[in-house]
Amino acid sequence: MTAGDAALGTLAAVLWGLAFVATRIGLDSFSPAQLAALRFLVASLPAFILPRPRIGWPLLIATGLTLFAGQFLFQFFGIAHGMPPGLAALVVHTQAFFTVIFAAIVLRERPTPKQVTGLALAFAGLLLIAATTGHDLAAVGFFLTLTSAVSWGIGNLFVKQIRGVPQLDLTIWMSVVVPLPALAISVVADGPEAFASALSRATWTGWVAVLYLGLVATGLAYTIWGRLLRRYPVADVAPFSLLVPFVGALASALVFGERFGPVRLAGMASVLAGLAVIVLPVERWARLARGLPVGMLLLVAAAGPADAMSGAEWRRQPEAAKRAYVDGVIDAWQGVVGVQESVGTTDRGIGVFADVVNCLRDRLMLPPQVYTLVERHVTDNPGLQSKDMADIVFSALSQTCRR
Repeated sequence: MTAGDAALGTLAAVLWGLAFVATRIGLDSFSPAQLAALRFLVASLPAFILPRPRIGWPLLIATGLTLFAGQFLFQFFGIAHGMPPGLAALVVHTQAFFTVIFAAIVLRERPTPKQVTGLALAFAGLLLIAATTGHDLAAVGFFLTLTSAVSWGIGNLFVKQIRGVPQLDLTIWMSVVVPLPALAISVVADGPEAFASALSRATWTGWVAVLYLGLVATGLAYTIWGRLLRRYPVADVAPFSLLVPFVGALASALVFGERFGPVRLAGMASVLAGLAVIVLPVERWARLARGLPVGMLLLVAAAGPADAMSGAEWRRQPEAAKRAYVDGVIDAWQGVVGVQESVGTTDRGIGVFADVVNCLRDRLMLPPQVYTLVERHVTDNPGLQSKDMADIVFSALSQTCRR
């Protein structure tokens, strides 16, 4: 693959990852069904000038209802019911997991040993993520988003029956299928006058979200993807989709302050590892596994305290906030170590966190003891108070562990 086409594959993944942030913004102005209808009304506009692909209406409608309507309606309802956008970006992409299962059941395609391994890893990760429901993750939001992945997996079976159709034409005409059922759901769920009311009261950010989802995340991104699929084997193109959850999670962390605890982070790593095993050739999976901790480290950085602060700023916080900050730093380190252990690799940069985490574990140090050590370290070293508080926490505990 040329460098230019590799850049296009990366661009498509970035556009799809950012779509989860746009969805959360759009849901502030529109209901899930309304947002889905508007997204695909915009995406379907070129159907006025592009002829319908040479496939029958039944297959086109079935594909559009599952691959687009089902996927995005359940996804939007899931996010509206408490599914964090960054986590949604990962769960939706378990469609590869469901595609393999449905192909085995319906098409009698026996999974390979590599696919079975990937399925097991992804399923274990989903169980870990499901175990974190509560607080910032509602069970209903999680299962609605998981249903989105199921619908996408079913849609992939219909796509397998479509041959020789330009990707852009197929995307646009599948988009035509979505608005009517989405609007019907809106009438039932929101009321017959709700759609007109939402159109009149929507904010400019809501309209920007609609245009981004319709023109960029659907029209442009799918066109790029289709071009790559026509020029290269699927095995060369599919790995770019693994970037989408990273982009979605990082973007959500930056825009909304989304955080990922150690258990959820380990589950995300397991799901990503499973998806990578399913879609990547063995040699590429080996390279990805070696680099995965570094990528996950970026997520862990987002999983720490919500706002960076200096030692001096930390001292001015109420005691409860100071304790929560220190706990957040420790949770982030534990997440780093958990990810590394879950994928069975080592990374020199992560090793320093592992040393401290293992020290706290071996010495049975409880959060109140850790907080007392950090507070004493800040008080005894006023020259450090201009530094980042997370670095000060690390310095305090590293000194303690060396004794």
